[in-house]
Amino acid sequence: MRKNGVPYGVPFVSGSGTSEAAAVSMFEKAQTDALRVFRFVQSRGPGGATDYEIEQALGMLHQNASARRNGLVKEGYVCDSGSTRQTGSGRQATVWVCGAGGEVVGPENDRCVRPTKTQIAEALGTIRQLLDFVRPLGGPKLTESLRVVGTWLRWIERH
Repeated sequence: MRKNGVPYGVPFVSGSGTSEAAAVSMFEKAQTDALRVFRFVQSRGPGGATDYEIEQALGMLHQNASARRNGLVKEGYVCDSGSTRQTGSGRQATVWVCGAGGEVVGPENDRCVRPTKTQIAEALGTIRQLLDFVRPLGGPKLTESLRVVGTWLRWIERH
């Protein structure tokens, strides 16, 4: 989409020819990067992803990854889950999930609506499969998996 002859969604400094030219040249890449960011966040399911995780997984610079994620938030494709997670620097960061907010189903998001019976049955089936898979492994993987299972079960109980 274009606005005043310039690709909409790629910011530029009004009146600056070089800034406008950069916006035009970035339009296609920005769209591709936005799709990559969306697909990555989507692939993480209700656990979502922080900007740091997006950057690391996709090999993007922070300013590019956060700009594309910001655009997805403005368009309603991604929203704040209400949770935070630690980054590589040890700081807490917002966890982003797919959806416009209020409709996202997830264990750590009290702002979401109750899942359907089918969604609950599918989630519990997945949890059973996960437990069957990781039980023989033991160690940190099992501990983390059981933590996630506990989070889901507490969420289901509250709702």
